[in-house]
Amino acid sequence: AAVDWLTTNVKSDAGVDEAAGDEYSAFGRVATYTGLESILGWAGHELQWRGTWIDQPKRIGDLTTLYTTGDEATVKNLLAQYGVSYVVVGGLERQKYGNRDYNSLFQKVGKVVFNQDGTTLYQVGGTT
Repeated sequence: AAVDWLTTNVKSDAGVDEAAGDEYSAFGRVATYTGLESILGWAGHELQWRGTWIDQPKRIGDLTTLYTTGDEATVKNLLAQYGVSYVVVGGLERQKYGNRDYNSLFQKVGKVVFNQDGTTLYQVGGTT
């Protein structure tokens, strides 16, 4: 349903922040099904197509920081650095980064635009 909401309501080159994970897994599902840019999908897939492993470790670390830090300034800086307009918090994000209170942080930097069946989308940028 979150993918449908983004497909229907986001008409631009908005970036999306979602958990990254192993190849041939459900990770990267939002970017895959919406066509929106993400910080990182399957790191090994990027290596396969780009032939280098330079950016992936930094992006993996930045994603972990985005979902685990409590520092609002750090989150704002990383979201701006990657041009993220929407943050996804669903089952895969909780599985990867822990079942914590994401709402308290992401509502400080944006607003809830979708919340259904355990998945929340936060609009954190002005792009729609």
